Amino acid sequence: MIRRRPLLALGAGGAVAALGPFGALRGAAASPAPDAWWAWGPEGVRGPAGWVPWPAPPAGAPQAGAGALWWVDARPALQRLAADGALTTLPLAAMPDAWVPAPRGEGLLLTDGPLARLLDPTLREVHRWPLRDLAGRQSAPAAHALAHEGRRSLLLSLPGLGEVWELSLDPDAPPVFDGLVHDHRLGEAIARPGHHGVRRVPLREPGDAVPLRLHGVPDRPWVYGPVPGGVAVLNLDVRRRLATLPALDDLHAWQPQGGWLWLRQGERLQAFDAQRWQAGPTLPLPAPALQLVAAGAELWLRDASDRLWRGGPGKAWERQGSARALALAPDGRLGRLDDHWAAGLRGLQPAW
Repeated sequence: MIRRRPLLALGAGGAVAALGPFGALRGAAASPAPDAWWAWGPEGVRGPAGWVPWPAPPAGAPQAGAGALWWVDARPALQRLAADGALTTLPLAAMPDAWVPAPRGEGLLLTDGPLARLLDPTLREVHRWPLRDLAGRQSAPAAHALAHEGRRSLLLSLPGLGEVWELSLDPDAPPVFDGLVHDHRLGEAIARPGHHGVRRVPLREPGDAVPLRLHGVPDRPWVYGPVPGGVAVLNLDVRRRLATLPALDDLHAWQPQGGWLWLRQGERLQAFDAQRWQAGPTLPLPAPALQLVAAGAELWLRDASDRLWRGGPGKAWERQGSARALALAPDGRLGRLDDHWAAGLRGLQPAW
C-alpha cells in the first residue's frame, strides 16, 4: 500500500477551513464519534455512511453542509452526498463563480455570472437573484459565498458592484428597506420582503473595500475578510464597515471567551477587542502557521510541518503531537485528522 499525503482540511457544523485545493475533514453532527466527521482525499470521502469512492473527483475543495457533502466536478456537475450515502447529481452549464451550502440544510447557493440560484436538497431551483445594482443597470459576478448560521442567511461578496449581499432564508426575516435613510426618492419607504430579500452592504466610501473572502461568527451580526492593507469588519445590521484591522494575511480565529478576533501580524498573533476593535493581547508564533482555531480560553495552531500546538494569552505554546487538519464543532469540540492512506482515511478523533 502506498501512503500519500494530500492537502487536507477539517471543519464542523456550518464552516469548513479549507487548507488547500483538495481534501478536508469536517463534522457532520454534534457527536464525538469518528464517523460524525466528513473527511476526503484523492480517492474518495469518508462520512457517516462509511467510505465512498469519488464518482467524479472534485474540481476544487468540497464543502460540507448540514447532513451532506457537496462538490463540483470538472464536467462540470454539482454532486450532493447525503449522510446516508445517497448521491444526487445536477449537470451544470458552466463552472460556478461561487457556491456554499445553506446554513441549516436548506440546500445550496450557486452563482454563475450575473445570477445566483438557491437549490433545495433535491437540487431543484427554488429561488434566483439577478446580481445587479439597486438601479438594475450594472451586473457583476460573485467572488465568494458564505453561510451565516446564526442569522440563517447567505452572503455574497460582489466587488464589481462595490457591495456585500445578505440573502435571508428565514421566513420570519424583517422587511428590507433599500436606498438612503429617509430618502423616499430611492425607495427607502417601500419595504421588500425579508425572506429571500437582499440586504445590501454598500462599500464605496473612502477606505472601503469589498473582501474577496468572507468569514462569519454565529452569534455576532458582523462578518470579516481580507482587503488590501488588512481585514475589514462589516456590520450586517447597520450595513457598513466597522473597522479595517491591520493583518498580514487571512490567518484568523474567533475566540468567544474574551471576545477576541485573532489575526496574524508578522511573526505574532494580535487579538482585537470585538466591542471597540482595539488591539489587545499578542502571542508570538511558535512556528510558521497554516491553521489557527480557538477553543475556550486556548488557541490551537497547526504549523507548516503538521505539528500541533496549544497555547493562549499568558500561556506558553506546548506541542500536542501532529495533525493534518483541525476544526471546531458548534458544541465546542475540536477535531483533528491524524492520518491519510490511499485506500481510505483513518485517525479521525477529537483533539481532547
